[in-house]
Amino acid sequence: MKYLLLVAVTLLIYGCKRDGLMNELPVKDTRQAVTFEVSGVSFFNTTPTAGTAQKQIRGYDDSFYVKYKIEDFIYLIFDSKGNLVSRYQQTSGLDADTLFKILNNDKQQIKAPFEFGKLTDSLMAGEYTLLMVGCPKYLMYNKDVPCLGNQDRFPPFPLAQTLINYPSAQIVRPIYAYKSKFTVGNGALTISAPLNRIGGDLQIVLEDAMPNNAKMITATVNFEYTGYNFGTGLPAVNSEPVVFGSDVNPENYGKRAFTFSHYLLNTATPFDVTLICYGDTNQIISTKRITGVRVGLNTTKVLYTKLFD
Repeated sequence: MKYLLLVAVTLLIYGCKRDGLMNELPVKDTRQAVTFEVSGVSFFNTTPTAGTAQKQIRGYDDSFYVKYKIEDFIYLIFDSKGNLVSRYQQTSGLDADTLFKILNNDKQQIKAPFEFGKLTDSLMAGEYTLLMVGCPKYLMYNKDVPCLGNQDRFPPFPLAQTLINYPSAQIVRPIYAYKSKFTVGNGALTISAPLNRIGGDLQIVLEDAMPNNAKMITATVNFEYTGYNFGTGLPAVNSEPVVFGSDVNPENYGKRAFTFSHYLLNTATPFDVTLICYGDTNQIISTKRITGVRVGLNTTKVLYTKLFD
């Protein structure tokens, strides 16, 4: 009798499961809302050369100006092992801003309203790394110079392989980024931070008077990187010389403090700068080499020097 009762109960339970009358309890989703917000763009520090007053000048663009300085944001979330778990892109347009969610090789536009420079995601409890990158539009959509990875395939690179790589040091352009670890617990979380340049500026100021036959001043930096690794936080990939300069106009003749500048990714290695002044028939009027120059991260290095005396 007991055996028949056991068989009957077993058949009843099996029948209920088969008919969907007895289902497993749903697993509780413990994802928490995490909001990432760009509070501004750190656009310069200034560090004069030795022998002049040392000062640090730091400024932030307000949030209204962010969308005019940076037209594309990429948000990337990595887990504690450095694997990519979430990726979004925001693009600022003349008529409307657009938001995309990028998963593996698929890019889908999200139609819901959003605020440019601000994103809310949902994440499980755990340790993560946030990487926010701001790119100028002319760089973001140049097929030869993608901001992060191949723009046609959107590969899910881990943090250690997340980098930007320019074809040449001559076309390096300012990129802004913020990277930080954070922890998702049992409640909502908001992270607000400014974006900083991943490179710096070299500004050259000539202290002596400009000759009346000068036509152009050039500067050659003998060691500039062509890429930046967001995983290590250091410039990387190849190194090569880069040349920049400025034309000299008649109104500059006889005047001092002729100034020109260039953005560099190399904030890790000392380099040499060779200055050349060309005359009106492209002859070399004067040249000078300055060794051991360094540019700090998100810093404008002001290099005062004489070229003609």
